[in-house]
Amino acid sequence: PFRPVGLQFYWFPEGLFVTAASPDLSRALGARVVRIADLEVERAYQAVSTVISAENDYWTREMSQRYLALP
Repeated sequence: PFRPVGLQFYWFPEGLFVTAASPDLSRALGARVVRIADLEVERAYQAVSTVISAENDYWTREMSQRYLALP
């Protein structure tokens, strides 16, 4: 029942980027994410990684792309 914020993210070697956006957020498309709310993106990743069930870092990083788009 959580509603995403209208952005999709993807982890590239250079960091987290916006790869899809709703029409009202289209200006963000292609932007590098440096902060989510008051957290630097790596701190936000660390926070969501505690609630992602995973056996390895790859899966945690993969799933975090979805979790970070949830308010």
